Amino acid sequence: MKTRWMTLLGLVAMAALLLPGKAPATAAPLGGATVYLPVIYRLVYTCPATSSNSYYQNVIYRGEVPPIRPAEQHGDKNFALRGFITNTVEAKTLISGQADPQEPNQPPQLGTIFNPDRVTTAAANITQVYHTYFWIFGIYPDPGQRGGEDANPAVGVLGLGAAPGEVLQAPTSFYEVAFVNNVHYQAFVMYADADTVALHYSAEDTVVNGYTVHIDNICTDPNLLALYNALDGGGTGPRYTNTSFNMPYIAVGQAIGTARDNLVRVKVVDTGSTIEPRMCWNLWHWVAPGMNGTCN
Repeated sequence: MKTRWMTLLGLVAMAALLLPGKAPATAAPLGGATVYLPVIYRLVYTCPATSSNSYYQNVIYRGEVPPIRPAEQHGDKNFALRGFITNTVEAKTLISGQADPQEPNQPPQLGTIFNPDRVTTAAANITQVYHTYFWIFGIYPDPGQRGGEDANPAVGVLGLGAAPGEVLQAPTSFYEVAFVNNVHYQAFVMYADADTVALHYSAEDTVVNGYTVHIDNICTDPNLLALYNALDGGGTGPRYTNTSFNMPYIAVGQAIGTARDNLVRVKVVDTGSTIEPRMCWNLWHWVAPGMNGTCN
């Protein structure tokens, strides 16, 4: 009987470890006093409900032929639609090689999502690599459906180590959508929800022209999300009826939110195609185009 009771006590203690945040567990041995077991709480970061950040809005131009799909249902804008699958083969490191000779200007630099910048292989802290999926567009208003696994490039999405609550900012590049009052605005918010922001590095509302950077598994800044939702109009605002409309602009080094937990996912699209996000000389190194050599 004694052995059976100790086994039960051990199971209750294990349950307390596996279920943080529950009320203290108790056990009452026959004829004995109540035993109070300790509760182990796991610290979990909670996304902020308010923000002191403010965001600027200005004109963006329609880049698609009407009727325009709601951004939430658009496979090129909403990261969650295509999704991702863990790649167990490719290395969790930056890869060197020659910069894109067709790119005369500096693309978005993924190391500048963080502060301080991550400009080396070690600092990049790649903890996961993924493939993304194809998207098969339907005939409007059908949004379409997820296709097969996209294995080109070898890695389509990076999982970057982060600290919960760490401030995240727009990747810096040569490109800008506007220069207003001595402020360089790099990109506009093409899509946002509670845990994802898609930044587009031209003033056209299409991924066909320019770079798009998807930053996922984040706590999107509440003020930024509120502004995006107001301007997007849930698929019925001026974005879907006019040839030009306002959307949120993001300045160099401006915060877009915080890390939701210990991993931030990043995907880069260039003129409509997913590109290899580990390419050091293109997306991490802050070097002149056309250079090659060993990435540090």
